[in-house]
Amino acid sequence: MTKVFFKTAQILVLLSLMFAVGCKKDKKDNTSNAESPDFVTFSHGIIPSSWQTTAWTIDDTVGFDDFYSLQATEEKVAVVTTKTFDIPGYVEFYTTENNFYFYIDGTAEQPVDTLNVGNWRKWVYAVSEGLHTFKWETTTSDKINLDAIKFGNPDLPEVHTLEVVLPENALVATVKYQLSNDGNSPTTHGICWSTTPNPTTGDNKTTNSGNTSTYMGNIEDMIHNTTYYVRAYATNEVGTAYGEELSFKTSNMEVHTTDITQNSQNSITVNYRLSNNGNSLITAHGVCWSTTQNPTIANNKTTNTENVIGNYTSVIEDLDYNTTYYVRAYATNEVGTAYGNQVVFSTPDISTPVEINGVKWATRNVDMPGTFAARPESAGMFYQWNRKIGWSSTNPMINSDGGTTWDKTNPTGTTWEKANDPSPTGYRVPTKEEIQSLTNTTYVTSEWTTENGVAGMRFTDKNNGNSIFLPDAGFRYYNSGLLYMMIGIYWSSTQYDTSDAYRLEFHNGSVNVGDSDDKTYGYSVRPVAE
Repeated sequence: MTKVFFKTAQILVLLSLMFAVGCKKDKKDNTSNAESPDFVTFSHGIIPSSWQTTAWTIDDTVGFDDFYSLQATEEKVAVVTTKTFDIPGYVEFYTTENNFYFYIDGTAEQPVDTLNVGNWRKWVYAVSEGLHTFKWETTTSDKINLDAIKFGNPDLPEVHTLEVVLPENALVATVKYQLSNDGNSPTTHGICWSTTPNPTTGDNKTTNSGNTSTYMGNIEDMIHNTTYYVRAYATNEVGTAYGEELSFKTSNMEVHTTDITQNSQNSITVNYRLSNNGNSLITAHGVCWSTTQNPTIANNKTTNTENVIGNYTSVIEDLDYNTTYYVRAYATNEVGTAYGNQVVFSTPDISTPVEINGVKWATRNVDMPGTFAARPESAGMFYQWNRKIGWSSTNPMINSDGGTTWDKTNPTGTTWEKANDPSPTGYRVPTKEEIQSLTNTTYVTSEWTTENGVAGMRFTDKNNGNSIFLPDAGFRYYNSGLLYMMIGIYWSSTQYDTSDAYRLEFHNGSVNVGDSDDKTYGYSVRPVAE
């Protein structure tokens, strides 16, 4: 167990800055020969050498933290002064009796703190920001010894970092810290830490409140074999104060996120390495990822249980498009979980067309008329040539208008007309020449592959590396609408003759552009940008 200790020094507490409703103090026997407390008294103005019977006024020429002294007579005597506080502060003084009233702006106030010092008693009152009138008033036929009147502003809190408790090989540390007395009324306090010296509240931190003495804060999810710097902090209206800086180093279980390889538009392979098991059996390792920084195993993760130091890979699939992800490797043993360095990557924006061999292709099939399918591997709907009604790519058969009867009539027109184009705004059905551009092996490669478990053809531009995936969605038969699978067929807008039209066809590695048997077939549509 790693511990760091240091001694703390007691300091005089400053007050809480809250007002309380006051009341008259209880009377007490006079103590004319009371022993003076051990403090330095600075006199200001004319201090009467004998008991006075008239009011005595303290002027306002001496600044804050100066002292004033007074003796009053047996008669009722008032002591009056004014003072401006730029920020909330306090008034403190000592008396040998309780037989007096203390007023702030005409209101008898209750002390926020009292302290017995020998035969004297110290009184502390909170004061808000602004100009105030203060008055001490004796009660009738009573004497009072009033001394060491002090007007003060609060200081920064005083806080001490006491100890770091770090179990062997652990990735969680407990830090003890202390506020000296009430810590000059902090509003928040805690610990802050970083992997560089002099951490601040702008780094990692815990937050606490209250004014007890000793507190604890936890540091979690640390990285193995890493030096951390920690110190306590406390904040009040004056600012933030920091305690002593302590440092410690975590154990040496090590895991490294090596690199990322993109498999498809929303699938990646993450390479990582286990370098050290921290002298303990590794029970699980893999990669974790999130859309926020510093992912943990509480987020998404892969899991491998092989307890062998070496290189590993994990595949992440089915990611959202147009999204930034954060990923890092992890390893867990009986002590805790260590994390590797963080790697960032982004999936493509599938709303943006992709240029391949000079043609800008949509990244998804047409679904309902005027809309794209949700993902590049989604089948979308089937369309008969030069018709805007879509048909379901799964059974039962139903069209975009809710109908269930297949249209066997031959479509009219010599090209796919704009009024009948189901493509979203800004897109259209491609021409014969445009679908042929995907089969030009001089500029484009074609690969039979899968995307998130869906088979299809990936076309990649040899020059710019851009690619699109066309799913093997199947089709509906021309005279019945019967669903056939295991093949991908995509319409062009160019007719072959009055009954047939050109289309792109592929299956299990073969790809070609040919004429269809009939325009009444239900095929997929992959549009191009206008």
